[in-house]
Amino acid sequence: MKESNEYLDFEEALRRLQEIVEIVKKKELSLDESIEMLEEGVQLANICSENIDKTQWLRSSEGDVIDQGDIS
Repeated sequence: MKESNEYLDFEEALRRLQEIVEIVKKKELSLDESIEMLEEGVQLANICSENIDKTQWLRSSEGDVIDQGDIS
């Protein structure tokens, strides 16, 4: 498992998540290894979700600023 998953950007987290999916699909892991992969996958999915939420918030905030500027 990667130690520094929390510092990955969206693309890196998604790429690693896709790698994990391919590894697990092969069904060659022990139960313990599968659980480790699941735990890392959950962390990566959270990183991706947080990045999406942040991007949506930033875009909506920019829209608010633009809308307020149009009213003046």
